[in-house]
Parts: sequence; C-alpha cells; structure tokens
Amino acid sequence: MLSGWKRQLHDNWPEYGRSLVRRGDVTLWLSLTAAASWNARPSGRRGGQPEYSDLAIETALTLRLVFHLPLRQAEGFLGSLFEIIDALAPISQAAVYGTCAQERTRQTLLGKHPDLAAEVTDRRCTRYLGFSLHADVRISQLCPDRLERLVRYVARGPICNDRLELDDDGMVVYKFKREWKNSSRLQVLQTTHSPVFTMASETGFWVELQTKNSRFVSQPIPQLTRSAESRGVSGWIHPVLAFPWNPVVLVEGHTDVEALSHVARAVGLHELRFMELPTLDPSEKGAGADNIIRYVRAHSKLIHNRPDNAPFIVLFDWDVPDQSLEKTRRAYGDGASQRVLRMDPAACAPELGKSFKGIERFYPPRIVQEAHAAGEIAVAFPTGGGAWSLAKDELSRSKRRLLERFRQVHDQAELHPLIVTLTRVDRAARGEHGVQLTLPGLGAGNA
Repeated sequence: MLSGWKRQLHDNWPEYGRSLVRRGDVTLWLSLTAAASWNARPSGRRGGQPEYSDLAIETALTLRLVFHLPLRQAEGFLGSLFEIIDALAPISQAAVYGTCAQERTRQTLLGKHPDLAAEVTDRRCTRYLGFSLHADVRISQLCPDRLERLVRYVARGPICNDRLELDDDGMVVYKFKREWKNSSRLQVLQTTHSPVFTMASETGFWVELQTKNSRFVSQPIPQLTRSAESRGVSGWIHPVLAFPWNPVVLVEGHTDVEALSHVARAVGLHELRFMELPTLDPSEKGAGADNIIRYVRAHSKLIHNRPDNAPFIVLFDWDVPDQSLEKTRRAYGDGASQRVLRMDPAACAPELGKSFKGIERFYPPRIVQEAHAAGEIAVAFPTGGGAWSLAKDELSRSKRRLLERFRQVHDQAELHPLIVTLTRVDRAARGEHGVQLTLPGLGAGNA
C-alpha cells in the first residue's frame, strides 16, 4: 500500500469524464511567423545545408516530451499533423488571402483524401465537411459604405424585428411576409444547442426528427434544459449556476412555484425564476425545507459564484421554524440575511388561521369561501367570529383546486399578501445598490 495515497472523490462525474477526454485533445496553434521560420535558412557555407531551423527542432522535442514519444515516433507524429495541415491549406489560403480555392482544394483533398467529400464552386467558395467558406467579396478599406453593408449583412438577425409584436396574453407573435396557406408545414426560424440561450427563454419545444415529419413537444424551460443535457444535445451546467440571466428563487413545493409565478406575472416581475428543488436539480428527488437546507449546505460555495444581478434566493413558507431558518442562513454564508427569506404571516388576511399551512394562508379569503360552498374543501367558520380553521389532511386534499381558483384572481388588492412577499424577493434580487421596484398598491413603508 502506498503511504500518503488518498482516494479522490468526484462529485461531478460528467465534468470529470469530459476532463479525461480533454487530456487527449491535440490543439496546435501555428503562427504565420513560425510557419515561415520552419525551414532553415542557407548557411552560406559549402557542404550540406540544414533542413530544419532551431525553432522546428525545439518544437519537435517539446512535443516529444509532452506526449512521451521516442524520437522516431515523434517524427511520425509531426509528419501526420503536417499532412493534415497541408490538406487544409487551400481553404485557409482562401479565407486569409481571398485566392481561388477551386483547383487546389479539389486536387489536394480529393487526391490525398478521396473519402472526404469536398465541393468547390466556380467562385472563391468551398464547402467542406458541412462548412461553407465564401471568399469572393473583397472590399477596400477606402470604401466604408460597402464595408458597413457587408457587416450588416453578416450580422443580421434570424428574423425581422419589425414583424414581432405582443398579443393580449403577452405571447410573442411573428407575422409572416405572405399568408401561410399550407398549415401542414412549419419552418423553424431558429434553434440552439446552447443551454444558456435555452435558459433565457420563456417557452421552448423539444424537436424530434422522424421518417416523414418532425414532432414538436412543448416543455417547461427547466425540463427542456435538463432533457437536452441528458440526451447529449447541449452541454452540462451545474444546477446552482443555471439560469445566469435570472434570479433563482428556491421554494418548498410545486404549489408555491405556480402561485408565486402567477403573482409575479401580474405585477411585471418576469425575470424571477421560482423553482422547487427537484425541478432545479433532477438528481434531488424530494422537496421541502429539510432538503433545501441540506442542498444549500452542500453547494454554498457555488451559490456565491452566481452573477450579482442573478442571485440564488431561498424562500421558505411562513410555518418554517426559526431554527431551520437560521441553519439555512449559516450554510448560505455572506448575504444570507437578505437572500434566505421566510414569508411573513403578518401580511395574510386575518380570516385564515394557522391551520392553513403553507402558501394557502396567503390566498384571498373569497376563494376559500367559494371552494367551501362548492364542496371542494371543508372549512370551519366560528359563529362568534375569529380565524377560520380546517382539518389537518383537508388542505393537502384540496391544494390543486384552490390553486386553480387562485390562478383566476387578477385583482392586485386580493393578491396583496403575496405582492408583499414578492417585494422582499425583488429587493433581495436587486441588492442594496439596485433600483428597487415599487409595486402597485405598495409604498416603501408597507414592504
């Protein structure tokens, strides 16, 4: 047994696997100066002349040491690299110098590598392995107008901004130039394999190519992002660092996510991303306060690596004990007092008592009365007045129906209890030096 040897544990196995792959990556950058100095200059003396320069010999010996190769194997390794460089030289010359790549590319690629498909057009254009090179336009530096038109053409967007508008539901509508007569066909305007761009979207589709058509499946953005990662379509990003453009608000359950997202849309806080733990990190199978505390403790260092304008915020229900709140703040570290929050029951309607566990205590009393009248929930109304109450299992049985009724509420006066909560979350997201948003019906003193 080796003394001093310690087993190394890896928490991020996908990243560790990619690091092993990168160890075999061979990337060589050869500058034009080095390429011009590769062959030795004539010595000016009689007799045999050196074939390679000191720079070439030093480069070969360096690669030999890096890859642990004997001298002859190092010579063969360099020879294979320069054979590939020689095959791609016509394309690089067309890109840099604007020379015609037609004959040289056809002779070099198809002569030495007949198995590679290379298509060369009559102009200074080459298509090679799925890439297209166009080097047929040359603009003098004395023609800034033509140069600007070329730059605008290259940098143009995938769709026309003038045809974009918002409908009454807040959805983005794109108007086609001509009437779309064939409803059986759809053209995809833009796709992406970048998880960052996917996370910046509001809606997305998983597209599967089939034999004669394509299948579009609408998915929530968190689910779409993780599906693309698990199927190898996009790269992997640690869940704590996901959604770098938005403040991520971790809540205890799915009902909290739906209710808070509804209120956020009503007051214009679209940038907030409310998530429960299994949605944020699919490796986590349970939600709730205890799992959040454990998760924050395990990833406290990564939490502070998020951008300042997109922090990681924890929002507990009002009934979480003080001890659990303090545990989470200690695990969170710096800034925990502003970014580890608990809903304040002082903002709730007095009719809803402590038996309304969770976010339902912040609902308008009206929808609780309507649900009771419809037989969806059994609520006890004291005859002498006072707070309403209900049985322990009654609320869990009717959570979904109460949420459906709450989604129909758009009056900000009835949404006031949760608007107070969102004001605190928005203040935590913007930081002490950010511009605080004043929500309708709330002054600074009411928050």
